[in-house]
Amino acid sequence: MSGDMLSRIKRRNKNERPTVERNTSLVQPSDVAQPAQAPASASPMQFPPTTVASPEVRSPNEIAASPSASNSATIAPAQSAAAGATAIEAELAALPQVSQRRNIRLEVNLESRLLSFCQENGITVETFLEACYVEAEQNARLRTEMIDEAKHRLKQRKQAGKLRRVLSQLKK
Repeated sequence: MSGDMLSRIKRRNKNERPTVERNTSLVQPSDVAQPAQAPASASPMQFPPTTVASPEVRSPNEIAASPSASNSATIAPAQSAAAGATAIEAELAALPQVSQRRNIRLEVNLESRLLSFCQENGITVETFLEACYVEAEQNARLRTEMIDEAKHRLKQRKQAGKLRRVLSQLKK
């Protein structure tokens, strides 16, 4: 029965989704006709195209007439894409890795103030939390104040949980 329900939900969502035509005003006609591959030009860094070196210098007409011209033309973009991917992987390895997403529960009033603070400063709650932790590691006085505040808040949350539990038992 749950499988039937799931298929009905999927069908309903599929029918309700709006369809939008692709805007091809900024794309060259040759790009639209080709299947999408890993775009090397999507990165902000531009890499010079690599060429296949030949042992002799030939004129452009000789190169176009040779049977290996189409083969070398397909090798050059593949090599530049591979070089670009390697450079991007190296740059990515140098940056800090992010762990899996964590859900955190905040006080209602505090959450709205924190979100507006982060939006005003162009940061996320996660990066603000990371920065607070890094600063607390380096500043002993700040660290003890933050720990004291956190312990006080934990005590309040535990008390609220106990009261909610007692209240729900009384209502039964």
